[in-house]
Amino acid sequence: MTFAPEPSAPAKGRILVVDDQKSLAMLAEQVIRAETGFDVVLAHSASQMHEALRTAGPFTAAVVDLVLPDAPLGQHVGEVIAQGVPTIVLTGSFDPAFRTRLLNQGVADYVQKANANAYVEVAMLVQRLARNRECPVLIVDDQRTSRELFSAVLKRRCFDVTTVGSVAQALEAAAARRFKVVLIDYVLPDGSGVDLVEKLRRAYPRRELSIIGI
Repeated sequence: MTFAPEPSAPAKGRILVVDDQKSLAMLAEQVIRAETGFDVVLAHSASQMHEALRTAGPFTAAVVDLVLPDAPLGQHVGEVIAQGVPTIVLTGSFDPAFRTRLLNQGVADYVQKANANAYVEVAMLVQRLARNRECPVLIVDDQRTSRELFSAVLKRRCFDVTTVGSVAQALEAAAARRFKVVLIDYVLPDGSGVDLVEKLRRAYPRRELSIIGI
């Protein structure tokens, strides 16, 4: 297990891979390095994972096996999330109910080890999470619970999220910062979502701003 990047490794990001099967961990490392250029730190148990989190971070993301010899119930997944590391669960088993529970817990995604292509999928997800950090998103919804729900879903995938509750607040936020995506509720306290879209489009063409109506 290596906690320091090789001298030639690019400094674009660092990924933590946690898997007790060393051959699969090494396969994940090779594919992630080849597809993303990120440095990879390997851990083969929950204790090694804890050490890596303590000494080798910060991490752009973590790819974590669901079952480890010293964490058979998957409790280590929540520990990674609690450290603020976007987490992708990679496992040989598939349980829809448990997948839903993991997603509700804050996991960024859940990938089954069906074949070698799963590791390419994981590498693409890792790259997407890193890219999402450069994508500011504005959520416009007058319902606080809806704003919090959408924000939580996007933040777990590393988007940079701002939330507001009215047309006026949205226009003020858009004037202060250049967003790449805006999610707009139809009913707002001081106008409609359509009104806001029209006002935003006067300043920002489609190639500069994507708008999603909710």
